[in-house]
Amino acid sequence: MATIPTYNERENIRELVERILALGDNIELVVADDDSPDGTWQVVEEMSKSNPAIHLLHRKKIKGAGAPEKMRFILLSPVRRFNH
Repeated sequence: MATIPTYNERENIRELVERILALGDNIELVVADDDSPDGTWQVVEEMSKSNPAIHLLHRKKIKGAGAPEKMRFILLSPVRRFNH
């Protein structure tokens, strides 16, 4: 599982997500977006509808780049549980 913190990355997020997922078949990706005004979270939400390996954490209260790493431990267990 990979976690990507984002803010105003609409122009880059699609290519970044596609490149990460191309690294292997067993990759799960959580994109934690701090309510980007450019709509980054909307692009990720659209992508997640067609790819179950993409997960969006749309955070309306900005918490900064380090917060997704702290959340990784919370998110990791439930995702793995559903894959078995």
